[in-house]
Amino acid sequence: MTREFEERQAPTTSHPTAARPETDGGPLSVSAISALQRSAGNAAVTALLQGPDLHVRRQPISSPAADVGATSAPADTGPVIIFNTDSDEVEPHATGLIERFVVQDLEVVRKQHPNNPTGLIIDSWASTPGTAAHNLDLSLRRGEAVRRAVLQVFQRAADPVPPIEIRPHGATDQFDREIPLRNQRAVLSPVSQEGYRDAYHPDITCPGLSARKAEVLRAAGGSLLTLAIAMLETDNMRPNYPFGDDKVRDSACFGIFKQNWYFIRTSGAMPDARNVSTASSSGLGLSEADWERGRELNNSLELDVSVLYRSQAQLGINGWFSAHRWGTSGRDAYLAAVNRTTTEEQRGLLSDIATYESAVRWLQHQLEVDPTLRTDDRRFFVRVPAV
Repeated sequence: MTREFEERQAPTTSHPTAARPETDGGPLSVSAISALQRSAGNAAVTALLQGPDLHVRRQPISSPAADVGATSAPADTGPVIIFNTDSDEVEPHATGLIERFVVQDLEVVRKQHPNNPTGLIIDSWASTPGTAAHNLDLSLRRGEAVRRAVLQVFQRAADPVPPIEIRPHGATDQFDREIPLRNQRAVLSPVSQEGYRDAYHPDITCPGLSARKAEVLRAAGGSLLTLAIAMLETDNMRPNYPFGDDKVRDSACFGIFKQNWYFIRTSGAMPDARNVSTASSSGLGLSEADWERGRELNNSLELDVSVLYRSQAQLGINGWFSAHRWGTSGRDAYLAAVNRTTTEEQRGLLSDIATYESAVRWLQHQLEVDPTLRTDDRRFFVRVPAV
């Protein structure tokens, strides 16, 4: 039986031999590959990469955490663009993400930090099935496609175009070892992270935040991922937002993590009735009509954390991020990715979900590398659009 590749190699055709870019005899740099592509086209790059002297200088990137409590990788906080299988097309959903990034997020940085470097970086990947040469070429083409989309936004806005570096990484399974689609991505980031999406404000402090951090860490068993989710979702890690987050029934959100009622009631961690212990009642008999009982998570940090962990155990951490961000639509998009049957709309949701997760992972990483952030009053976060 012929193996089906998730990232299939394009049919082989005959092309003129491409001259190898001049280097110091070491690995090909990304800039050299990009220059060759601009001068001779993608086919020439593919022909070169399939040669016997294939070496590409790549930025080392560690794997992000796969489960609760694991160590995160240094993560960029830029928008993530998920690509269809074996495609370098920037779909309409991604165009919207790129436009919001350029028009809204970068404009904030330019105004607040006018002396910051203005360059952009595009990291791009393919999933692992297929040849190394094909997937490296595919990741390069994806980076170039995002670059063209960025240029179009700047041109429409009549803004000066900053330097843009493309870093193709070839094949990876670092974002998901089981679902190839989640590795078929590009990430767009500013060279300087300072101020980007309000990512880090070392001078902003909130009185009493240190004590609240300690409370959350105690309830969460020391999980920095859990603390990062709380820091992203609520200003002071307290549920002092409108009841249900201005939503109702299964869409209503509760607790410091803003968990939605559908996954609260189906987690198995919510008691069926008041004063009934979780141990003696699965909570699976709860209905959408019971949604106002979500206030119990607002009143009990321990219950809030218990529901979070039960949902994560039930859905898996990647499935949980999908369901947490987009409810049942996110869960369905994730399951479609598992079954390799995603629609364009679902890939749009998965791009937004990956962008949200990257923001959480960035916060988690800051907590890991600077232990003082776990115990002081400093507030830091990433601005992620509400859904």
